[in-house]
Amino acid sequence: MRTKNWLTIGGMGGIVVGCALLTGAAEGPKQIGCTDIQSNKIVLMGKLGPKLGTYMTLDVAMDDKPTMETQYVVNKVDGNKLEKPILVKINSKQPMSSGTRYILRGYETGAMVSVPVDPAIKSDKESGQQQFYHFACWFQVTQVKSATPAPQNEHKD
Repeated sequence: MRTKNWLTIGGMGGIVVGCALLTGAAEGPKQIGCTDIQSNKIVLMGKLGPKLGTYMTLDVAMDDKPTMETQYVVNKVDGNKLEKPILVKINSKQPMSSGTRYILRGYETGAMVSVPVDPAIKSDKESGQQQFYHFACWFQVTQVKSATPAPQNEHKD
C-alpha cells in the first residue's frame, strides 16, 4: 500500500492515516468506515505531523506562487524550524495578506468537501458541474499572535 505523508497500520490497536490519498496496489483504495474514525480506531494525521485537532503555533507567510487557492508556507511549528517548509491552506476570520509573516495559534482539521456527482443528473463535464468530492485538510486559526512584515524570500531556503 502506498501513501503520501503518513500511514501506520497496527501499533496501538488502531490505524493512523495522514491527509493523503490512500491507494493500494491492484486492490484499489483502502476503505475505512466512519465509525472507525469516530471510535478512535483510526487516527487522522495532518500534513504538519500531529493528529488532526492538535493545537499548535505556526510561523507562516503567504505563498507567492499563483495557484487556484491561497496557500501559506509554514516555516516553524511550535517554535521548531522545519527541515523543509510545508504548504498549507489556512482558515482565519481575520483577513491575511501577502508580504506579512504571521504567528498563528490553532489546529489542523479536515472534512469531506465539494459536491459528489449525482449519477441521476446528467452533467456537462466541461462546464465544471462535476466536482471532485474529496477529503481536504486545513489549519483553523483560533488566534493571530502577531503579524509583521515578512523579509523578502523568507521561505526560500
